[in-house]
Amino acid sequence: MMRAEEMTFAQLVTVRADGVSIRVETKLPTIVPAHRRVAAAELVARLNRISERGHYDLDVDGGEICFRIDAHALGSVLMPGLLVRLLSMALQPVVRDIPVFDAVLLRDADPAEAIRQNAERIARAAEASLRAGKALRGPALRARRRTA
Repeated sequence: MMRAEEMTFAQLVTVRADGVSIRVETKLPTIVPAHRRVAAAELVARLNRISERGHYDLDVDGGEICFRIDAHALGSVLMPGLLVRLLSMALQPVVRDIPVFDAVLLRDADPAEAIRQNAERIARAAEASLRAGKALRGPALRARRRTA
């Protein structure tokens, strides 16, 4: 179980028989209602198209959604620190996309529009974080350059 802000996600790590391939599955804490599964299927297809790593799977019969990511590492030398980083890496896209799933599944938003709005939200947050970082570092960096 991994926790991200207010949500807890179940994650399953599988080391394949070859001892090298590892799969991490992160189950979303939502069951898609039957009447929203077509919209969920469209959303999953659109998200998979833009995902840099991993992919979403929708069980159209049961309504479960999980995010799967495959990695190559020696399962026999999977140390706790590496495992935590792997689980965190597999959780990041899910946390990023939760607002999109909420918009589409709970508020009947259009999948393409929900993805666009989430991308804009992420860009604004990144820009604000960058500005905040520059504001904190800015004067100190300029002062160092003058003294050097």
